Amino acid sequence: MNMSIKNEVKFEDRDTSIEYLRMALNMCQIGVNYQQSELIFAVVNKCDLLGGDLTVEDACDLLSAHKKKWDKYFNEEK
Repeated sequence: MNMSIKNEVKFEDRDTSIEYLRMALNMCQIGVNYQQSELIFAVVNKCDLLGGDLTVEDACDLLSAHKKKWDKYFNEEK
């Protein structure tokens, strides 16, 4: 997954639910960082909201919004 994984997200900027998901996945030997965990969280929530009927367009929208968010975050951090 080639995303804007340039730096670590500051701890004060992290959502507790996403951080718990990240830790749980890592304890299960699924090595993900905070940004990847947030994307997984968004996909699972959207899939649940749609009753499992997630489309390719939905997934592309999620990924696009995710990339924009993190590009903005890391560009503003500089």
